[in-house]
Amino acid sequence: AFGYRAYNLFQHSNGAIWIGCKPGALLRLQKRADGTYDIARINVYESLNTPECDIVYHMAEDSAGRLWIASFGGGVYCLPEPEVEQPSCITFTVGNNMEKRDKVRRILLTDSGHIICATTNGLLVARIDQENICRTTFRRLVRDGKREASLCNNATMDVCRDKEGRIFIATENNGIDMITEESLFSEIPQFTHFNQNNSSLTSDACLAMTMREDGHLFVVCTDRVIDFCPDSNQTVTYSRTFWNKNSHFSEERPLQLFDGSWLFGQEQGAYIASQHSLQTRGYIPPLVFTKISINGQPSNPAICLKDTLVIQPEERNFSLSFAALDYTD
Repeated sequence: AFGYRAYNLFQHSNGAIWIGCKPGALLRLQKRADGTYDIARINVYESLNTPECDIVYHMAEDSAGRLWIASFGGGVYCLPEPEVEQPSCITFTVGNNMEKRDKVRRILLTDSGHIICATTNGLLVARIDQENICRTTFRRLVRDGKREASLCNNATMDVCRDKEGRIFIATENNGIDMITEESLFSEIPQFTHFNQNNSSLTSDACLAMTMREDGHLFVVCTDRVIDFCPDSNQTVTYSRTFWNKNSHFSEERPLQLFDGSWLFGQEQGAYIASQHSLQTRGYIPPLVFTKISINGQPSNPAICLKDTLVIQPEERNFSLSFAALDYTD
């Protein structure tokens, strides 16, 4: 027992386990030879003179092994050497603004050396200066009501990337934005919007996302999970009828387990859904004709072998029966 409320977990490539707490602590667990763990509280916030830095929402590691931390009220900061006994901390400016009180929810580090942060006040983006990380300066992207292709909402919740390099941003109440990495770091970024008005999304209140191997997004909303394919604009919604009870999902991303099933965090507890139950929810069963009666005549038993019916002009009075062959439930 270490006396803090764990909010997120991250394992560094060197094996150390980091625990971000809400509120009040950044913890590092290092495994001892006997299998137990040495637990240390890393007090980087004392040098930053802002206790909010200890409200840790997310952590990520870059290609150089540096640990990036999203704090809710202290902005984003970096531990260049997380393996040393007492790691030093680097903070960053946003443009010419020295204020470091951004509420950062998620961090995305790209292969090309960019960092993208979802915050309560738009996106923070930067190209990491690999020679001198202290020179890294963030730029803020916010909603511009005069430009349709700007960010759709300043209250951003999550950010992820697909295999093609496209960036997806979940917002609190305006659906999802999509943009290429090149456009995101251009002078005038051009976002594509997905919401209830122009897509098959069934909710605009997006809390978190996970990009699946097949290119679909699992989008976590307040009371449902949406399987969304941005390329085909198709969705499958897993709401109360799927879970068989009312749901109140948390801000955590869905996690795929070793057996292919998925774990979905709730405000109280979690749900697990098997891969089979998720896949069959969007299954469209074939229709089979079972009976046709034309002008009151007996049905032809061979009707079940046909997939097309041709009705003659004099056969306007007919009754048709069919079955949908679905045994998933």
